[in-house]
Amino acid sequence: RPPAPQVRDAAESSKRQRKRVAVLEELVHTEETYVDALSVICNVYLQPIRQADLITPSDTKAIFSCVEVLLPFHELLLKELRELQANRGSDKDFAVGETFIRLSDFMRNYPSFVNNYGNALETLKRTSSENKEFKRFLKKCSRTPEAKSLDVHSYLIMPVQRIMRYSMLLGEVLKYSDEGTKEYEDLEKAVAKLRDIADDVNESKRIAEQYKEVFEMQSKIRGLPSSLNLLQAHRRCIRAGEVEAILTIVEADDAASPRGSRKSGNTAWNGQREVKRVFLLSDILLICARRSDKASKFVYQHHVKLAEILGMRDASQMNNSSEVLGLMSSESSNNKGKEGVAIAVSHVLGESTGSGGANSGGSLSGVSTVMIALPRSMITLIFKQAKTCQEWLSDLKELMNEQKSILSFHEKAKEKERKGKLLRIYEKYKKT
Repeated sequence: RPPAPQVRDAAESSKRQRKRVAVLEELVHTEETYVDALSVICNVYLQPIRQADLITPSDTKAIFSCVEVLLPFHELLLKELRELQANRGSDKDFAVGETFIRLSDFMRNYPSFVNNYGNALETLKRTSSENKEFKRFLKKCSRTPEAKSLDVHSYLIMPVQRIMRYSMLLGEVLKYSDEGTKEYEDLEKAVAKLRDIADDVNESKRIAEQYKEVFEMQSKIRGLPSSLNLLQAHRRCIRAGEVEAILTIVEADDAASPRGSRKSGNTAWNGQREVKRVFLLSDILLICARRSDKASKFVYQHHVKLAEILGMRDASQMNNSSEVLGLMSSESSNNKGKEGVAIAVSHVLGESTGSGGANSGGSLSGVSTVMIALPRSMITLIFKQAKTCQEWLSDLKELMNEQKSILSFHEKAKEKERKGKLLRIYEKYKKT
């Protein structure tokens, strides 16, 4: 005979409560482990390094960031969690939601730590390489009983990993909590706040990596023109990859035919369909060739400012130059630019199909292709996968529109300043 509904409900409730308590026990246990790890970073590594004075204060700060702020906060959090654990069975019933709502704002320090993580590793690598005594000192610290044979790298990654665990663990607690209770509402709010912080951490990490990639590009690319300084405060690397590309340049004073072989950067590339390393930065599209002698290095070949693009389209489903041109040139009022684009489009259609004729009307159907129109040239990017093509096209359009808006804002500001100067001159003239 099956159990009565009341018995089944009571059994289910008891099962949920056991699971809830198990997750809460895990939360407390992992917090204890984490506080021990923060204590090792501060007391076994950071403080002795300061006292030994083996590296500069700025390098010490770069390695350990705000870890000294994190430790007292997590000691307080652990203290409150243990008190709630000890009071289990009272009216509070191990209710952690309110605690995390109240203390979660202190976790806003994590984006700063995560942002600095890459810099911390680079500084560790550099100082250990330059200072052998410091390297030996770090090894000595790792051999202490408190460090448990883990090096400083192993400890510095722990804060990056820990912040992501809170929203996951509290989400599990919420799942096994009873709806309609204050604790359930508190947990919902706490989980939402922690997920926001985790999103901020992820976004901070992503942006930091984009800036870092631009910094690394400066040393990887040979032959950059003196006028192009990659290291700009606003510049980030959004995408990079191996892409087949065609550069089609039209003479400024003769829009009758595409140019023949032209040196772009260090390699004759105009009209050729070649695999390139393409970097989409926040304000420019940078195209490079691989160096044959060093696989990890690149040679500059071409770049365009995104604000100067007349228009761009996925040309995969277009069959002739007029179809492509009709869509692309509709975005521009520059007639001279349109004329150049018309010739460039026809040339690429001929090149892509191997027919060689400017008016061949060769089909690009089935090829994932982005055509980027510029006043006197066109860049064609050919992708192996349609999805990748659409991702590049989407980012290109978004960044192009953003750069055009910035350019428009600056132009309006300059015009306003010019008119202000004229008005001041006129007022001065009237007084005289």
